Formats: sequence, C-alpha cells, structure tokens
Amino acid sequence: MTYETQDREAYLSNFKQCKQAYSGLGIAVIVLFFVYMVGSYALMYATDYLLPDLYGQWWFQWVLNLVPLYCLALPAFYLCLRRVDKGRHDPTYVSYGLIYEKPRFHLGHFCLFAVVAFGLMYMGSLVGNGLMSWMSQKLNYDYQNGLNDLAATSPWWMLLLGSVIIAPIGEEFIFRKLFIDRARRYGDGMAILLSALLFALFHGNFFQFFYAFLVGGLMAYLYTLTGKLYWSAGLHMFMNFMGMMVIPKLTSLLGMEELNAIDPNDIEAMEAYMMSHMGAYIGLALFSLLIYGAMIASVVIIIYHIRKKKIYLGAGETPLRPEDRGLAAFGNKGIAICILLLCLLMAMNLIPVPQ
Repeated sequence: MTYETQDREAYLSNFKQCKQAYSGLGIAVIVLFFVYMVGSYALMYATDYLLPDLYGQWWFQWVLNLVPLYCLALPAFYLCLRRVDKGRHDPTYVSYGLIYEKPRFHLGHFCLFAVVAFGLMYMGSLVGNGLMSWMSQKLNYDYQNGLNDLAATSPWWMLLLGSVIIAPIGEEFIFRKLFIDRARRYGDGMAILLSALLFALFHGNFFQFFYAFLVGGLMAYLYTLTGKLYWSAGLHMFMNFMGMMVIPKLTSLLGMEELNAIDPNDIEAMEAYMMSHMGAYIGLALFSLLIYGAMIASVVIIIYHIRKKKIYLGAGETPLRPEDRGLAAFGNKGIAICILLLCLLMAMNLIPVPQ
C-alpha cells in the first residue's frame, strides 16, 4: 500500500512512527558520540595521571581512538537501536553497476564504484583543505589535520591494521549496517543522506567532513544496493589504503613536500627543482593527471546514471510523500539535537588554541 491509497489517519500514524524512528536513530548516535568522548577523555586523563610515560607513545593514540569507540560506544549504540525496527533488503532486485538489473554484483561493478569514490575523495579533500587553508590565513593560525600527524608517527603495519582494517569494518558496521538497516524502512534516499551526513560530522573536523560526506554517501548507496556489508567495507578499506598509505608514500617519493616548500614566485628555485628532479616532476605531473582524471570520471559517471535514471532508491516499507520525507527525517528531536551537537564540536575545533 502506498501513500496515495492510505487514508489520512493511517498516513499520519505512519508519519509519526517515521519521526519516532528517526529520532531514535539520532539519540543512538548521540549516545555513541557521548560514550566515545567520555571514554576517550577518561582513558586519557587516567593514563596521564597513573602512567604518564605511556601518553606520549605513538600506539597509545590508536588506543585512545579505537578502544573507547568499539569497546564502549559501539555496544551502547547497539543497545539504543534495539527499540528501532529494521527494514529489509528487497531480494527482488540485484545490482548492475549503479542500477539493479543483473543477477549479481561482482568485481567489475566494485571497480566502477572505486573510480567514483576516488574522484569524490579528492574533490572533497580540495574543498576541506582549501577551506582550512583560507581560515588559517584569516585567523593567522596554523590548523593541522590530526589524521596526518597520526599517520606520520605510526609504523606502516599499524596504519594497515588500524586505518585499513579495523576502522573501515567498524565504521561501516555502525553507519551502514546498524544505521541504514533501520533508516531504510522509510526510504533509501533519506537513509543514505542521514548516514553520510552523520558519518561526516562524526569525524569532527572540516579537513575530513566534505570527502567523508561524499564518499560516505556512495558507500551508503552501495550498501542499499547490495544489502551486503562486505562490499561497502571493502570500498572503505580501499579508500583508506589509498589515502593513508599509498598516496602519502607517493607524495614523499615524488618530492611534493619539497616542492610545496618552494615559493611559487621564485622562478629560479622552481626551475632548479625541476631540473634536478625531472623524473620525480614527471611522475608528479602524471599522478596529478590521474587524480584530475578520476575527479572528471566520477562526475561524468554520476551525471550519466542520473540522466539515464539508472540509480535505484527503494521507497521503503513505509513510504512517505516526497514533501514529508525531509520533515520526518530532520524535524524530530533526536536527529536535530544530534546534528547540533556534532556541528558544535566541529565549531569548537576551529577555536585557536593559545600558544
């Protein structure tokens, strides 16, 4: 039964039920964030007081990030979600690229998503890094991406374990499996939007917000298409592997840090660098072409599938009118307070720390 055939009382009842479900999801994310922050600070201060020598160790920063989130906050999040009914993946449809047509989703389709994700990641990174660079100039304060510092001080095996294996599986389980399974009952479109937005806000900074939102939305869409967590988790692993391990290594080998340190107005210094690092400069140019090619390809692929109407979004088991979907998703206490709190956190992170 669709909303056109429902009587007014039944529709209003479904609308109220939908708002309550979204509110429950928002409250669950608030609990996730609160328990994570309290656990992190409690562990940090306890260690600083009892075992101060551990606080400066590189591995302890990973403990502060992973243990409170997955050992404390995740169980609390799951308990809160038990009151929200789950939707179901429609077994009638299977995926073909970005649309349901073919019997199964296979590696070729995954590669298509990987190209789009890679392009979206760099577009989001350009926006986030550009914004933070602009704010650094306006406020005369050097904002640093904490993720880069963590990567720079960690051995490769810890990056592989923490950022390429543990974090993607855990984050996909939280924001895709647990969250979308319940939000999609009222439509895949709003479930994808909320999953991507809360996932991006949960990162807590503008360096990561934009690409986390774009790539998070793509991973959410991939999960709604397949109903299988391993596809979205695999895409997440691939993106983290490229962003945390491959690309930093390439930029180091190609001498990008040395090049960025040169004053662009110093023509002689730029020419001297190019002559002494010709191989690296050519490699840098090719790498840049690859990045911009991926960005263009991602936009072309998305526009093509939108124009050809090859993007499938399930209506859900309890569909609402298009004009009511946004009101139900954002016009409730849980989601509104959750977004407000996470936005306040990001705003607080912009306050310059006194030197």
